[in-house]
Amino acid sequence: MHKMIKRESIYQEKIYKIEQFYLGDGKILEDFEIKFIEEEKYSEYRDNYVRVCHDAFIFYEGKVLLFKRNNEPEKGEFWPIGGAVHKGRSFEKSLRIKVENECGLKIKNLQLIGINRLLIGPTENFKKGSDDITFSYFVEGEGKIIMDKDNKDYLLVGLVDFENIKNSLNEYVSKMVEKCFEVQKNLQS
Repeated sequence: MHKMIKRESIYQEKIYKIEQFYLGDGKILEDFEIKFIEEEKYSEYRDNYVRVCHDAFIFYEGKVLLFKRNNEPEKGEFWPIGGAVHKGRSFEKSLRIKVENECGLKIKNLQLIGINRLLIGPTENFKKGSDDITFSYFVEGEGKIIMDKDNKDYLLVGLVDFENIKNSLNEYVSKMVEKCFEVQKNLQS
């Protein structure tokens, strides 16, 4: 696990919505087929550019669902389902696709709980580290968990469990899980 060296708030403002603008023939991007990039090209891209990502902190069976990553960065760490926003898709549609593909769940009640910049140090595959601007969402999950190749295990974290394990999670995951419990509490009141 990468240790937190420095955390800073660089900008803070209440976000009410993310607007999507179609310029020219931009609407046609919604129909493009999403293809994976071969690993060598992907590593080169990650070494040189910032990605726009989204993560789903899934509230499932009264707990927050985290997955043990099978790939870099943060391999072996518990993490939400997420990754790069699919080109041409809305954040919501892209996140729904990603969650269903990676763990088989349908999601509802998406709520933005954070916009974060994740700067992760160098790894074997990403020699220059990873730099992602990540839109983090609280979502409610439904269905049966079906694991894909990206994750090797999962963990359901309840509020009591969280108090015991929060220091073993990285600061980003810990903070977002905490926000999930706040959202859930507000939904119940």
